[in-house]
Amino acid sequence: MYFLGILDATCIIFNSYLTAFFHIHGTVFCLAPDLQYISGCILVGCWFGECFGCALLAFNRCIDFISAKISAIFFDERKTYIWISLMYLYAIFAFCFVIPVILNSAAIMWTFDPFLIFPEELVPVNHNHYVSKINDYNNYILIGSMAISYTVLVIAIGVKGRGTNQSKAQAQVLTVAVLICGMNFVPGFTFLLLEAIPVNDFLLYFCLFTWQMGNGGGGLIMIIFNRSVRSEVIKIFRGPPHRVSTTDKVSFQVRHSIRVATVNNFVKGSE
Repeated sequence: MYFLGILDATCIIFNSYLTAFFHIHGTVFCLAPDLQYISGCILVGCWFGECFGCALLAFNRCIDFISAKISAIFFDERKTYIWISLMYLYAIFAFCFVIPVILNSAAIMWTFDPFLIFPEELVPVNHNHYVSKINDYNNYILIGSMAISYTVLVIAIGVKGRGTNQSKAQAQVLTVAVLICGMNFVPGFTFLLLEAIPVNDFLLYFCLFTWQMGNGGGGLIMIIFNRSVRSEVIKIFRGPPHRVSTTDKVSFQVRHSIRVATVNNFVKGSE
């Protein structure tokens, strides 16, 4: 989840902050082609990496619950870092070789098709020419793998030890994983709808919103369901507790003694 969070944090910079900046200033592709192109490559790379990471997380949770021995074969010790390296290599592959998305300022959405919101009667272009097949395959794999993995996992939880403390703890971990991965499931499915049905403003805004929530919602989920994370966040906002050190106590006693001596000398002088 930590390495998946790095991709999420990177993606937020571009699909949230940079999107708002471009929209506020009315920036279109022609005004900043290099920045938009590079940003689109980064967004595609992060999206592919996140999809790989979510599918991997679903597979890990499924195997870990079903059989610890099988889980050790795939994820024991340093093998986990091999999977993480593959996730980043997949993201780098998408960054280098997949067509980047471009911000459509009229739709306020990063899309492969710059004419997405225009009907063919108004702008006679072949929209299929701008469809990224490899992105569609990536989304199909994400949706399919997550659906299969979590379906198997839910069945396994129902079969193995219902009501035990172990199953309750694993169910909580499952809930966190499902919510985090589900937030990437929704925009991936919505993006496929953009290519299959007539586009409207609600669908575009919903796709961008769920995409942003998929990147930033993981932190909120961890705060809600993880007591340790929640307590640490509360400590950050409350600040460190004030502790009176020994030095402060001694200096206070010295200042108090000086005040008492000063008052006594003043009284004696008055007499």
